[in-house]
Amino acid sequence: MVTSRLKSHNHISISTVKEYKNNKQGQIITPQKNNQRKVSLFVENGCALPNEKEKAKQLYNAKSISAQIIILYEMMKLTDLEVRLRFHTAHHLEQYFSRLFDNIKILPFGSSINGFGRRRCDLDLVLIPNTEECNVTSRLVFHSKLMNNNDRQMNNNNETKEFLGILANSMQYFIPGILNVRRILEARVPIIKFCYNYTQTECDLSATNMTAIYMTELLNLYGEMDWRIRPLVITIRAWAKSQELTFDVPGQWITNFPLTLLVLFFLQQKKILPSLKILKLYSTHDDVRCAENGIDCTFLRDVNKLPLNYKYDINQDSLEKLLYDFFEYYSTFDFQTYGICIREGIQIRKPSRSALHITNPLETTLNVSKNVNFYELNRIISKTHDAIHALETTNKFESNNWGIMSLLKINNDNGDLKKSNTTKGQTKNIEEYLKNSYENSYEISDKFEVNETNIDETKTKKKETI
Repeated sequence: MVTSRLKSHNHISISTVKEYKNNKQGQIITPQKNNQRKVSLFVENGCALPNEKEKAKQLYNAKSISAQIIILYEMMKLTDLEVRLRFHTAHHLEQYFSRLFDNIKILPFGSSINGFGRRRCDLDLVLIPNTEECNVTSRLVFHSKLMNNNDRQMNNNNETKEFLGILANSMQYFIPGILNVRRILEARVPIIKFCYNYTQTECDLSATNMTAIYMTELLNLYGEMDWRIRPLVITIRAWAKSQELTFDVPGQWITNFPLTLLVLFFLQQKKILPSLKILKLYSTHDDVRCAENGIDCTFLRDVNKLPLNYKYDINQDSLEKLLYDFFEYYSTFDFQTYGICIREGIQIRKPSRSALHITNPLETTLNVSKNVNFYELNRIISKTHDAIHALETTNKFESNNWGIMSLLKINNDNGDLKKSNTTKGQTKNIEEYLKNSYENSYEISDKFEVNETNIDETKTKKKETI
């Protein structure tokens, strides 16, 4: 089922995967021949994902908090194989739907593509028309009904809901490998939730949501600008989850997308990232994009074309200092008066009475944190104060959970374990990561040049709340 798309991988070599099966632990394994040893697909350098004890040991033995952040990022980020499997999931669905509808394609977007996703996170998919493959010379023409022009927006919303309802029925009854189909059609962006059994991936499918595609491009662009950005975002997301500021289901709390915008806005204040306004100012004719609802999604896609004063930042703070400064910045931020806007790169007067206002950088009329209430905002501020105290009082020679371990509530069970130097393997991995990061800080990876983007996060999903 997976051939050329999985030809090579930095950690595992798999020539052909004919079938995916679950082992007793719920991991995905490749089919075996003769007496070959079973190998989990979720491995790195031949080793399975670290459990909590192994994670605690690696973080405990790190030389510094900055080293802990890099180690955590390497443990949590999506591997190349997992990204490939997510593209395979999209291709699988596209093959089935192409038998029913002409000229469509399904693209992955969101955290799985923008570089901020963690292992085994949900996969966001969008179904869009594929106008590039129309064969004008063909004698066979696919006929379909046009959208009504009267009250187009209302008709478009209703037709999208009905269309997704038809797709959900087809997926539930006819497409193999798809389980637990749930229809969430009354949300602002209607979606279908389901589990893709072959890769054990939870998926969200929407339709014609091009704004999300362009948002993924923007977040991926920011992630590529500086080697410190993705490790910092992953660490702060992990901190928020461990402190129960974020949950896997929506509610009156902050989600990963606005939390990521908080980090990016903070880095703009540090002069590490340019504002979206600057990216739009230096955009070229090739960068012009417009979503289906008329939203301007034009911004510079090639950061190498930025002026030198924007391209090479003068801020060389360590990850440890950036983490501390992030908590300090938002512990004293005037959320009552000001809002967050990475489009302008400066704080703005709150245009609404919401507890927390974070402007959607592409759809500026939307507040992506509108759901957050005052109680949850106060909890965020309180947790930032707690984080500052934890970082100021940490002692790596006397504590079993020093540095970010205390922030993530990770404990070293072996109380008698003496702190050792970072292992040679960890040191080598960190040095290689820093070297590669500096070399590729402003080179956008080829695998993100497909139409991608964010946002199970920009989508305001309606799910069952806890």
